[in-house]
Amino acid sequence: MKDLVIGLFFAALGIVVLFMAQDFPSISGLKYGAGLFPSLIGIGLILAGLFLAAGAARQVIKSGAAEGGSLRFARPSLQGLTPLIPCVMVVGYILLSETVGSTLYLMIAMFILFCLRGTRVLTALLIAIGFSLLISVAFTYLLSVPLPKGPLGI
Repeated sequence: MKDLVIGLFFAALGIVVLFMAQDFPSISGLKYGAGLFPSLIGIGLILAGLFLAAGAARQVIKSGAAEGGSLRFARPSLQGLTPLIPCVMVVGYILLSETVGSTLYLMIAMFILFCLRGTRVLTALLIAIGFSLLISVAFTYLLSVPLPKGPLGI
């Protein structure tokens, strides 16, 4: 139930961010303006919130069907520490991205987060690799923001 509420909250927050970003000024000579990155963040918040809410709703329905119609909510596996794990990952990124490399750290962090949420290992690995490469390409080539490469050069 908590994931359902949090997911809907993030989706609503994404909608607010998206609408506020539309008021940002455009930059002359560029195809995109100052509102591009906040708009992308808003869209990401909406999609992530809806995915989280849908997964929580599916879990509630599944547990209700297994219990013979009574709705019972699953307890989180790490009991109140679950919200702290992404925060620890962000601090780890700040401390380790120069040493390990941004893309490699993002792959490892996403893989761990997906596995902790119960995603199959192969699915978690493929998504982590794909999205970390996508983020690296977006920052390096589209936004011209160099990310730390690390010892492997990725």
